[in-house]
This record gives sequence, C-alpha cells and structure tokens, in this order.
Amino acid sequence: LAACIVGASAWILLPARFTAFALLQVSSKPNPLERPGNREDYLIVQKTIANRLKSREGLMRTLSQDQVRHLGIIKKHPDTLSTLTWMEEYLKIEIQDNSELMTVSLTGEDPDDLQVIVNNMVKSFMTIVGNEDKRRNKDRLDKTKFLYENAKEKLAEKVNAKDNLLKSSGVKDPWAMMNLLQNLQTEQRQAQTDWSRYRFDLERRRAQHANLLSTRKNLENLTANDVALKDVLDFDFSLRKDVDQLDKMEKYVDRLIAAGVKETEFSVRSAKEDLDTIKKRTDARVLQAKTEIAGKVRKKQEGDIDTAIATLQTEIVPLEKFVAETRERTETLSKDLDRINISSKRYDLLDSEIQQEQKNADGLFALYKQ
Repeated sequence: LAACIVGASAWILLPARFTAFALLQVSSKPNPLERPGNREDYLIVQKTIANRLKSREGLMRTLSQDQVRHLGIIKKHPDTLSTLTWMEEYLKIEIQDNSELMTVSLTGEDPDDLQVIVNNMVKSFMTIVGNEDKRRNKDRLDKTKFLYENAKEKLAEKVNAKDNLLKSSGVKDPWAMMNLLQNLQTEQRQAQTDWSRYRFDLERRRAQHANLLSTRKNLENLTANDVALKDVLDFDFSLRKDVDQLDKMEKYVDRLIAAGVKETEFSVRSAKEDLDTIKKRTDARVLQAKTEIAGKVRKKQEGDIDTAIATLQTEIVPLEKFVAETRERTETLSKDLDRINISSKRYDLLDSEIQQEQKNADGLFALYKQ
C-alpha cells in the first residue's frame, strides 16, 4: 500500500461540535516490482486502507500512544470500550471518485484534541504502512534478486550447452555447422549414387555369371546327334568321297527300279547290297566324326566359358567390396547427417531460449536496480 499525508489537519466549526480531518493520497501507480493493476484493483486498495484505519486494531494502536491517551476528550469516557465506540461512530473515511485523495475525519467537542487524534492516527498508520512496504519491497527485491541470479545461471547453462553443441559437432560457429551440413548432404548424395551404380554393375555381372554356369551345365547334354553333317564334312574331307559314293549308289538303285528292273533280279540285289555296305561304312565314320567334333566343341566351349567365368569373378569380387564400402559410407553419412541436423535444430532452439533468458535477466536486473 502506498499512501502519504498531503494536507495538514484542520478543524471546521460546526454547531456545538468540531471536525478535524487529514488527507491521504493513495498512489494509483503500481509498484515496479508488482504486476500492473486495473481500476478495480485500485478501489480494493483504497477500501482496504479505509478499513484498516477504522479497524479496532488501528484505533487501539492510536489510543495506546501517550499523545492521545492523556487527552481530555479521551479521559471523558469511562473505559476503553466506550472510547472505541465513540471513535467508531464519529470517525469517517471518505474516498473521492476519480481521485487518489482520501479524507480521514473525526468529529467531537475539543478541536485541539481532535486534531491530535487524527494526526497521530494517520501518522501511526503511515508508519505501519511504510514498514510493511519496506518489508514487502525487501521481500520483492530478494525474490527479484533470486530470480535474476537463477536467470543468469540458466543463461550460462544454455550458453555453455550451445558452445558444447558446437564442439561436439566439430565446428566453431553456426555458419561452419551449416557448411558441414551442406557438405554432408552433398557427400551422401554422391555416396548413394556410387552405391546404386556399383549395385547395378554387380547384379549385371552376377546375372552373366549365372548364365555362363547354366550354359556350361547344358554342355554336358551335347551329343553326336547335335553335330550337323556339314560340320562333319568340314572336319574330315575324306568322308566326302564316301558320302558322294553313297549318294550315287542310292540314285543308281532308284534308276534301276524306275527302269522297271525287278528288285528280285541280280543287278538290283547286287546294287542294294553295295548300297547297304557303303551306308554302314559311311554312317560309322560320320558317327565317329560327330563324336570327336562334339567332344572338341564341348571342350572348347567349356574352356571359353571357364575363362569368361574367371574374368567375371575378378570383376565381381571388387564390385562386392565397393558395394559394401559405399553402403557403409552411405549409412555413416546418414547417421552423421541426422546427428548434425538434430544439433542444428537444437542449436537454433538454444539460441532462441538464450535470447529469451537474456531478455528475462535484463528485465529482472532493471527491476532490481530501480
């Protein structure tokens, strides 16, 4: 409560009675250490002051003073209760609308005694209010100082946390952290590109390897019947004479029969016997040649396939290593990127909190210095 005496006490002559009064000013401006109030809060403060002035505790405190209790107007009353009753009846507290002024008045028969009572009542109240204000202000200042020190500690903690965050990220400032983040993003994209390319090359070579193994397996099924006659004739030129002789003999037999020679006649029987002999000899030699050709073809193709498989294997092994390394590199970069992203967001949050804590600390320091 903030109040002060702004006018000297006076008395007004009334019919057979006198009235002494004093003016109190109750400030409507809030204490800088308190939250701002509204008009209703201010009216409550004025009414509280008025009630405290008229309370029996306040009146008893006034009557206990030497300057008051020996006054003639007080001694007229037989006891303290009657004196309190008289004061409660004739003591008036008036609050003026739209004003900080409050009038304290007491009506009685002796103007000088009334003036002493009113002055001492107001001074006593002001002393009490002043002491209370000092105590409250001290409590508020102590609380403000505590809050200020606490705000400084929080501020120091957050500043330290922000510095440690930069150190743990291996950078000196937020701009370096942003550059690190951009570099990691670039490296991650390159690593993902390399990983995809190596995986594609590896899968393609593995497919080629599987096809070669399947082809080599199918060579086991290669037989003499799979070799063409043309390849046989190219392989053994002497067979061409037997094949030509066989062909001529087959045509000779066909001409005999076409000429009407019976198959029972000696010429036809003899020709067929010769044809059968040539055919058996030619078929045997062709089969032998096909078998040799099939073996050689199988052996050559197996050699070619084995060479291709070995070549592919020399390509697959390093590709497998590259795929594993680029995958590991991509995963490491992803983790680093996530860590720096989290650190960057945490840094921004800490920076915002530090600004708010600094604002709070500055505000509390300004209040403490008032």
